[in-house]
Amino acid sequence: MNQPYLALPVLGRIVVFANLVPLIIALIKHRKPSADMVMLLAYLSFSALTTMCQYYFGEILGLENLWMSHFFSLLEYQLLILLYSLWAENQILKSLLRLSVIFFAAFWIWAKVNLEKIVQPAVYTPSVGRLIITCVSLYFIFYFVRQPGLAIGKSEKFWITLATLILCAGSLTFFMFRNIIPWLPPHQVLIAFHIHWLNIIVANGFYSWAILIEHDRSDIRIVYKTV
Repeated sequence: MNQPYLALPVLGRIVVFANLVPLIIALIKHRKPSADMVMLLAYLSFSALTTMCQYYFGEILGLENLWMSHFFSLLEYQLLILLYSLWAENQILKSLLRLSVIFFAAFWIWAKVNLEKIVQPAVYTPSVGRLIITCVSLYFIFYFVRQPGLAIGKSEKFWITLATLILCAGSLTFFMFRNIIPWLPPHQVLIAFHIHWLNIIVANGFYSWAILIEHDRSDIRIVYKTV
């Protein structure tokens, strides 16, 4: 039986609104975003909408909300991988990333028929998707760090990648222990969820910072092409 929404711990309530912070900052800046920032804002918008709808339908109305996470896992993979494909200077990597979007969509459809129904918890598709996103994020983290003359602290691409790495790797770890957590003592279950929530808040903090420092990075793209 679902618990009332207001019974959520404070950190759990903060997470509901944490996804909105980067979007609010983007609205305050009020400037035309670049193509990669459009991808990021679309992802953050879907994330915020899904999170708020899940809490509203599940915690307040007591209705079924599992189907939302299934569709979000598909959109999450498509938007984040397409975002990374915009940054890839290597044409082979760019093509592989874009092809993987098609293959993941096919896997997603197959999984809904054979592995996890829409009315069941989404486990396999988000796990596979976030594992791939984590690996791609690690690649770009090392790629950015190795670029000569790149000021990491002022690179929105680095902070977007770091936030994505933290979010997906943390969520992947949480999913790995999903079947164990319900059997833990109540205080340990609460600790596990607090770590998960804190991970989401930190990631959205880094997304917010990336949006704040976003500006014309044509100088960085030139560096990439000359290396």
